[in-house]
Amino acid sequence: MTQAKETDEIVVASAKSGTFLSLNPKDLSVKHELDMSGISTVKSTYAFLYERGGELYVHAIDDNVNETILHYSLK
Repeated sequence: MTQAKETDEIVVASAKSGTFLSLNPKDLSVKHELDMSGISTVKSTYAFLYERGGELYVHAIDDNVNETILHYSLK
């Protein structure tokens, strides 16, 4: 679920560590960055869905199989 839609940005994400990066394809500079370990104290596995314009959806499943869906507008 890390594929960017309708954008040329390069998306790099880690389901285990909960990190997400969107990179400018011209120079690989970081456009958007999110680190879920700094937000959540519960150990989880993450899936990311990134849409153009900085819209990011995060699906988290913790060790107790509790599911959470979060929405972020990255600037």
